[in-house]
Order: sequence, then C-alpha cells, then structure tokens
Amino acid sequence: LEHPLSHSFGTFISSGYSKSLVVSIDGVGDKISTMITKFEKKNNKIKLRKLYVDYLNNSLGDFYGLFTNYLGFRLNEGEYKVMGMAAYGKPKYNLEKIIKFDFKSGKIISNLKNFISRKINTNINEPIYNKNKVYRLLKVKKRNPSETFNQKHFDLAASVQFQFSKIYLGIINFYAKKERLENVCLSGGCALNCLANYKLLKSFKKIYVMPASSDRGLSLGNAMYYAAKKSIKVSRPKNMFLGPSYLNKDILKFLKRINLKYKIVKNHYQDCANEIKKGKVIGWFQGRSEFGPRALGSRSILANPKIKNMKKILNSKIKYREDYRPFAPSILEEDLKKHSNLSDELEYMTFTLKVNNSLKKKIPEAVHFDNTSRIHLVKKKSNPIFF
Repeated sequence: LEHPLSHSFGTFISSGYSKSLVVSIDGVGDKISTMITKFEKKNNKIKLRKLYVDYLNNSLGDFYGLFTNYLGFRLNEGEYKVMGMAAYGKPKYNLEKIIKFDFKSGKIISNLKNFISRKINTNINEPIYNKNKVYRLLKVKKRNPSETFNQKHFDLAASVQFQFSKIYLGIINFYAKKERLENVCLSGGCALNCLANYKLLKSFKKIYVMPASSDRGLSLGNAMYYAAKKSIKVSRPKNMFLGPSYLNKDILKFLKRINLKYKIVKNHYQDCANEIKKGKVIGWFQGRSEFGPRALGSRSILANPKIKNMKKILNSKIKYREDYRPFAPSILEEDLKKHSNLSDELEYMTFTLKVNNSLKKKIPEAVHFDNTSRIHLVKKKSNPIFF
C-alpha cells in the first residue's frame, strides 16, 4: 500500500468520523512527502478523493529534519528537541528562501533540492544536506552534539518552528476551506508537532491526530485499509494500550533473577499516590504498553509537579537530558474541564495548550518556559488503574 495512503486510512478510521479532510505529511514515503485527501464513509464503504500530492523536493519533514541535525541532534530522532528549544528563542531567521507555502495556488514552494542531496548519505540518520550553504544563508554555524547551546541556536529553532507552522497550518486550512470541511485527521511524522497542532484547534470542529503518527502507525493503517477494502466494520481503537503485558509471576521471576529487593503492595495505586505526594519519583509499570511515541500511564516516570525543582531532579538524576525540555502533566478529565472545554483531543498528548495562571500555580514544574503544557488527559474508562 502506498505509504501516505496507509497513514491516511489509519488516522481516518481511528477517528470514527464519517467525513473529514485527511492529511499525511512526513519526510518521505514512496517518494511522496505530502498527501491531502477528502475521505467519506457510508455503510462501511470508504470513498476518497486526492486533493493535493507533493514529493521529495518539497518535503516539510525533510526541512525540519535538516535543521534538527544542523542543531546537533539525530535526524528522524531529535525533532521533538527542536520543538522544546523553540520556546527559548525568537523567529529571527527568514527561512522562506528554503521553503514556503503559496496561499494563492495552495502549493508548497521550496528550494530544498539546492540544500539536500540524497547522494551524500550512506545511512538514513546521516546528514543529507550541504552545511556550507545553510551557513552562507543564515550565518549560524552547525552545532556539534557536544557543544553548549547559545541564543542563536534557540532563535534558529524558533525560526524553524515558525516557518514549519506557517506552511503546515496554511496547507491544512487552505484545503479544508476549499472543501468546506469541519473535521480534520492528521498523520505522518509531522503530525507529532504538538505546537503547530495547538494552532489548529480554533479552526476546526473536530481534530484527530493519529497517536502513532510516525511510520510505526503504518501497521495499523495497512490493517484498516484492508478492512475498508473488504467492507469490514472497524471500530475506532478504545485506547492505545496495544503492546505486551506481563503476569506477576513473570515479574517476580525477573526480580529474583537480578536479586532485587521487593515488596508486594496491596493498594498499589494508593501507595503510589502517597509516595508521589511525599516527593518520591515512581517508575510506573502496568498493563499493556503504549503504542506511539509517548508515555500514557503504562510505562511512565511519575513525580509531583507541585514540588519546587522536581523538573531539575528528574532531568539531572533520572532522564539525563537537556534542561530546556519540558515534562507533561497528567490531568483527570473532570479536573481539566474546570480549565478547558477540550477533552478527546488531549488523551494522546498530540497538542500543547496555553496554561492559565490558576492551573500554572498548581503544577508549576509541568509548565514550559512559554506557559504551555503538553497535557495528558486521563480517562477512567480507558485507563482505570492510572486514573
């Protein structure tokens, strides 16, 4: 199955919508980088019409990936770090000479082929661009992974995020308006850009972001495509806990084998809550593991966001990661309703939200430098023990 169609079927059928604009944007798959489609479902039969297709030389994912590597991170791996950095900078660098969106024709226009060459890499994670050309345009040197960050790096990250969002929002809004569609389904690696997704919330009645938007989600997309082709009814997934689970006897066997002290606790959720309240950091392991690149309360590190310097403790002692990167707050559905009218959209952490002052005071360690949080909504129905 064609790569972007797999993304598209996966997100549309998972959404449960009957009609939607369906967007697949990533680096590249089967030579296609962007596909915008109109999907309609009637009696388990799906009709679709392609509205826009773009290719390798105009890849929004490759644009973001280029600068991910230029800022010293691994291509196809460190893009979320660039998102985190963007809050600390200002979009001072004009990147329209590399890529932009034409709001009249509805097309991506880019000069990427003058910066990127597929001939110079031997590995998918190696740089595929001419760093000298990037330097001549921006006068910012490529950062080596071991180098410390300076303000230019943060400003460049903000500029990349700004230009990405302008194109991403532009293309989605353009075709939704043209087709008069109120729902949108997003997929492909670029759909994991939760900063840009936040800006779409005002434009649509409903938004569904495939939780496993990257190529991990193609497995689900392929299965759903086959089901649609055979007119098999498929319900939207109840949750994203689709990985393996382990029996207590297996866990005990492992703990004994590594000679680790352990204690069996009866009310484990009560015990865990008490320890978190005291300021302990918890490794939380229960049920089936999560599908997609985020922790949803099955394989999670849990800590109290009310305690001062908790973010610093987590970063320095446990995560060993850059101190500018934020942590996500898990919030009960009924508590979030006091602060926001959103619910379903936030269960899989595919959006950031601006946090109001009353909520910020309650969870200061889980609010990012720009007053945003990538909120994890917890529902009793889909995750009762963590709830």
